[in-house]
Amino acid sequence: MAAGWRSAAGWRFGVRVWDLRRRRLERILRPKDAVGDTRFFIGFSPDGRWLVSSTLPDAGKSCYHFWRVGTWDLDHRIDQERSGTAGHPPAFTGDGRTHGPGDCPDQVQLADASTGRELARLTTLQPVTPTPLVFSPDGTKLIASTNQKDRAGVGPAADP
Repeated sequence: MAAGWRSAAGWRFGVRVWDLRRRRLERILRPKDAVGDTRFFIGFSPDGRWLVSSTLPDAGKSCYHFWRVGTWDLDHRIDQERSGTAGHPPAFTGDGRTHGPGDCPDQVQLADASTGRELARLTTLQPVTPTPLVFSPDGTKLIASTNQKDRAGVGPAADP
């Protein structure tokens, strides 16, 4: 969370941003492509430069919107690919320079947070819908969850 700011998002009202120091609603951000019922997931980059909203409209493509903290201008967006789901804010490295949006059914894209330019793709062997969750503190590892059911540990416990 960026210092001094809080945000919340909802189906119809978009993304609301509060200035905690002044104790007031600062801005309501509503992407132009968010029409009808749209779900929003939001998060701040660790360096406090970006508020990222991921939108899931009932009709149309899901995408990520990168808003500049303070001016609240929409800087860039990343559209989901194929049947990916932009259902979570992207994971960021600790310095906020690189992020991993969950926008592909069989890949995790790594992108430059300032430009949205793709840096690399991590590909799975099958479409398991990887969702980036968090980078390691040094930024060298990415933890992602999938929709693949893991059977390990299911069933009766083994005797010691």
